[in-house]
Amino acid sequence: MKLDKATPLGFIIGLGSITASVILEHGNLFSYVNMSAGLIVFGGSLGIALISYPLGVVMRLPKIIMQSMREPGDEGPELVKLFVRLAERARKEGLLALEQEAASIAHPLLKKGITLVVDGTDPEVVKSVLEVELVAREARHEVGISMLEAMGGFAPTLGILGTVMGLIRILAHMSKATELAAAIAVAFTATLYGVGSANLFWLPMANKRYVAGWEAGVALMSPMK
Repeated sequence: MKLDKATPLGFIIGLGSITASVILEHGNLFSYVNMSAGLIVFGGSLGIALISYPLGVVMRLPKIIMQSMREPGDEGPELVKLFVRLAERARKEGLLALEQEAASIAHPLLKKGITLVVDGTDPEVVKSVLEVELVAREARHEVGISMLEAMGGFAPTLGILGTVMGLIRILAHMSKATELAAAIAVAFTATLYGVGSANLFWLPMANKRYVAGWEAGVALMSPMK
């Protein structure tokens, strides 16, 4: 798979538009950087993910993000040629000749299917095994997608939480003018981070519902029958 060019382009346009609006209004970009607000939103989002999902799933978050930034290649024509070559070789030299072919195939699902065929497994059993692999893979994808959606749903709420905390701090230091600026910054920046991260990152990444062309691997048994 290769990187989906639309993903970085979308990030550049989205963040660039926001940055440009700040500059046009003669604002200071550094005034939008606030460590406390970042900890509330991003640290809180990670904590919620750990509460909602098993540790193993959360540990896969970087990989899930990278997968959602890629697009599957058009493997159809290549797979058809591969199946025809495998079928011709199996007909001329026997199924055992496919063992060498399996060693040179990088596609894990196809490699597994060919190995099962070489071992003399019944074609229907091979097809069932590959279908089970596909279902399991799709289930893993759905879990990853749901985690991104969950983080996108909770991030704005955490931003509001940060805003409420900032307002409490403001009320507690009404008599100290020097404390008010920092408290107000945390209050509104937390909401910005929450809404921004949800709508510019978590939810758009969850919409990238790609399964890397593995469905085509189920057809492996077709030329072998």
